[in-house]
Parts: sequence; structure tokens; C-alpha cells
Amino acid sequence: TAAGGMGAEAAATGAAAAVGAEVAAAGTAGAATAATAAEAVAMGEVALNFGLSGFSNMAASAVTNPIDVVKVKLQLDKSKGSVMQRCWRMVREEGMTGLFSRGLVASMVREGVYGTIRLGAYDSIKNQLHSYGVKEDWLGAKVLAAGTAGAIGSAVGAPTELVKVKMQATGWTKSEKPFSSTLCCWRRVARTEGLKGLFCGSKAFVVRSSVLTGAQIPSYEVSKHWLKEEAQFSEGTALHLTASMAAGFVATAACSPFDFIKTRMMNEGAKYDYNTLKCLTQSVRAEGPLSLYNGAFANWMRLGPHTIVTFLVYERAREFMGVVPM
Repeated sequence: TAAGGMGAEAAATGAAAAVGAEVAAAGTAGAATAATAAEAVAMGEVALNFGLSGFSNMAASAVTNPIDVVKVKLQLDKSKGSVMQRCWRMVREEGMTGLFSRGLVASMVREGVYGTIRLGAYDSIKNQLHSYGVKEDWLGAKVLAAGTAGAIGSAVGAPTELVKVKMQATGWTKSEKPFSSTLCCWRRVARTEGLKGLFCGSKAFVVRSSVLTGAQIPSYEVSKHWLKEEAQFSEGTALHLTASMAAGFVATAACSPFDFIKTRMMNEGAKYDYNTLKCLTQSVRAEGPLSLYNGAFANWMRLGPHTIVTFLVYERAREFMGVVPM
């Protein structure tokens, strides 16, 4: 009888252990499922952020394309005369419709690649730095994250920038054969200059974009938070507009010389043997150091509104999709 009792007791213990194992296994499986679900949600949020970034940058590009065309022509124009005289000459010769449509498709493609990455990757890089112990509100972390995002976006999107510049710059004179389409431009550059031609000026573009993004996004965030805390702004259009205006000014001041060299290299790279330093030294020697700020006014006129539209659309899109503001 004692032996039978011990056997029953052992059986009960074994059954309890089996149940415990099943419960533990179920708990582990549940935790794994929860972790997988959390990862899926996180990936979805990242993908959504990239999508909103591309959409907002493309919207800004559509609005500011005429100013971008004028900026590119001013940077390439070696004629005399004031900025306003040269701008008026372009408007008179091309017309507003021509200025709006010239290179518009190429500009949208460029923002769909470069703009999507540089703004979309910012939060991910900043969060990664935070996971390594870097303070999230430290300005240096913001600049590093934004500069890195800009560098990655420009490295990937360099050919789209080159095609945009060529579409906006070519065909103004009778001696120039204009591109019939954006695809035509891609084909002609690839056929006549090869892969090297498509990435001509990419170094200058990466530096320019890293400086631009490293100045633009942190200055927007810092300005926005300062306005909320010190000037008692509430979340909304007035706050986003004021902060983006400040960001546009800071970004223009920081990146104009780099933007000048980038444009010269992408449109006339063969003239400088595809050498960025040669482009810089020859331009300064021939036209003076202030030539680096050729088109700076047009750059500000373009980058200011571009920054404003980008962040206004981006913040509104985030709000619409239920994402917390920047």
C-alpha cells in the first residue's frame, strides 16, 4: 500500500512537472510572439517614417522647383550683372511655366531617394546613439545623427542629384541640345560618361548634404523646443512655421559654398577632370572667394521655403498618422 501511495505520488509529481514545463514553454512562446510583434510594429513605424519623409520632401520640391532652377543657373552663370538682373533675364527668357517644369520630374525622383533617406533615417540613427548611452537631447548627438543621415542619403542618391542638375541647367542656349526627358538624361550620361559620370560630384554632394542636414534638422528641433519652452508656443502651424524658417536660414548659411561646388562639378565635371579640389581652386582663382556664394540668395530663397514646406507637411502627416511630433 505504501509502495502504491509512493507510485501515485511520483506520478502526480511527474504530471505536475509536465504541466509546469508546458506552461513554461507556452510562456516562452508567448514572449517570443510578443517580441516578434513588437519588432514588427517597430519596423512598421520606421517604414512609415521613411514614407512620410519622402512624401514631405517631394511636396516641398514641387513647390520650390522654379527657385531651384534659378539657383542652379546663377551658380553656373559667369556673366556680369546683379542677381536681380540675371534672375529677371531668366524669367523673361524661360517664363514661369518653363521654370516650374524644367527638371521637375528629376527633382521629384531625387527627393524620393535622397530626401526619403536623409529625413527618414534621422530618428533611427538618433535612437541608436541613445541606446549606446548618448543623451538624446544633446545637440552633438542631433548634429551627428542628422549629418550621418544626410551623408547616407546623398551617397545613395548622388546620380539622381546629378540628373536633376543637368535637366535644370541644359538647353538654355541654342548651342545646347536639351534632354527630351529625365530618362533620356540618364541614358545619355550613362552612355557618354559611364558610371563615373553618374557619380561625378558625389563627394561634394555628400559633404554638402551632410553639412546641410546636420544644420537643418537639429536647428529645427532646437528652435521648436526653445519656442515651446521659452516663448510659450503650442504645437501647431505657427510653431512649425517659425522653427522651419530658422532652420532654413541656418542650413543655407552653412551649406552654400558646398552647394556651389557640387553644382559646378555635376554640370561641368569633365572640365575639372572630375576633381573636386581642382574645381574649387580654379573657381576661386578665376572668380574670387566670394564666387562660392554665387546663388546663395537664390539658395536661401529655395531652401527656406523648401524647409518650411517639408517640416509643415511632415509634422501634419505625422499627426494624421498618429505619430508623435518631432
